[in-house]
Amino acid sequence: MKKSYFYCFFILFQSVAMAQEYKEGKIMLTNNQEKTGLVRVASLRSLSKGCTFKELGKDSVVYNANNLVGFELGGQRFIKHNFGEVKGTSFVLVLNEGKLSLYQDHEGFYVKNADDTNFLPLIRTQKRLIRGDFVNVEIYKYQLDSLFRPCPAMSELSFNTDYSTTNLSQLVGKYNKCIDPNSKSGYTITVPKAVRKFGVRVLGSIANMNYFSYPNNKDAGGNMFGLGVFFSSMGGSVGKGRLGTQIGLDYAKYDFGDNLNHAPVFIQVPLLMQYALSATNASKPFYYVEGGIQANIQANKHESLIVPYVGDGNFALSLPVGAGVQGKLGGGIGYTLSVRYFRLTSTNSNRINCFNISAGIMF
Repeated sequence: MKKSYFYCFFILFQSVAMAQEYKEGKIMLTNNQEKTGLVRVASLRSLSKGCTFKELGKDSVVYNANNLVGFELGGQRFIKHNFGEVKGTSFVLVLNEGKLSLYQDHEGFYVKNADDTNFLPLIRTQKRLIRGDFVNVEIYKYQLDSLFRPCPAMSELSFNTDYSTTNLSQLVGKYNKCIDPNSKSGYTITVPKAVRKFGVRVLGSIANMNYFSYPNNKDAGGNMFGLGVFFSSMGGSVGKGRLGTQIGLDYAKYDFGDNLNHAPVFIQVPLLMQYALSATNASKPFYYVEGGIQANIQANKHESLIVPYVGDGNFALSLPVGAGVQGKLGGGIGYTLSVRYFRLTSTNSNRINCFNISAGIMF
C-alpha cells in the first residue's frame, strides 16, 4: 500500500514538474517536418492532447495526435501510439529503446519488443486466488522474467526491482546491453562472479557387481553408503549457463550381502566439470549436468577385488556422469542434490555398476 501511495505521489510530482514553464525542445510533425523552439505539456495525464509549441517571436500553437508524430522537451522524448478503442491515440514518454523498449504515461509502464508493434502494459499488482485467499501479486515481475529469457543473467534482477521509472529503465537498459553489447543504452550487465564453496555430503548407492573371476559370484546386487567432502567452484557465464568444477574426497563402503564374503571399501576422488543451466547467482535453485573422471582406491585390500587399468594394486578409474540441483538455504549456506552413474571396470572384466545419490551442505 505504501508503494502505491509513493507511486501516485511520484506521478503527481512529475506531472506538476512538467506543467512548469516552457522548456527547450522540438516537435516532429506528420509531414516529416521538425520545428525547434519551446515546448510545454500540462501533465502526464494530458498527453493525449499533445503539447503546446512556441517559436521565438510567434504565438503559441497547440499540436495534437492529428499532426504530431512526437515531441521533445527538457531532454525527454515522447512518441505517439494508438492503444486501440479503449484508450485511443496518446503520447508516451520514452524511457529506454533497444531490443526491448520501455515507455510510460500516467497509467503506468509499457514494454515493446523491437520486432513487434504492440505495447505490453506492465501490470503492477493483480488479485489472484491463492490457497483460498485473494492476494495482490506483482505481475510485472513475472512479465519481465518472461521477456528477459534470452538473457538468463537477468532472471534474478527481474524479481528484485521496484515499480519505478529509474529501476525499470535501468533494468531494461541492462537487458539491451546483454543482448547487444554495442547498445547505446548506457548500462552494463554484471557478469556473475565465481562462487566457491566447501561442502560435506552423504552418499547412497544401488550397486551391481559382475564378478567374472569367481563363477559363484558372477552377478551380485548390493548397495553403498558413504561420507565425503568436496570443493565446488562455479565460474562465469558460458553461453546461456555457467561452467564450473568440483573435486571431492569420499569414503564409500559397498555391501553385497551373502553374495560376497568381503565388503569392499573405497576412497573415491571425483574430479568433475559441471555446467549450470542458468547463468545467474539467483537465490532460486538451478540445475546442472556434470561429468569427469574418478579415482577409486580400495582401502581394505582383499585379493584385489578390482584389478586396475594399469599397474598393480587395488586401484581403478571410472567416468562418472550425472545431474543435480543446487540452491540456497540462507545465511550463506547452500545445498546440493545429485544423481550420478559410474562403472568401475578391471582388466579382467570384473566391474561394479553404481547409481549414486548424494545430498550435501555447502558453506
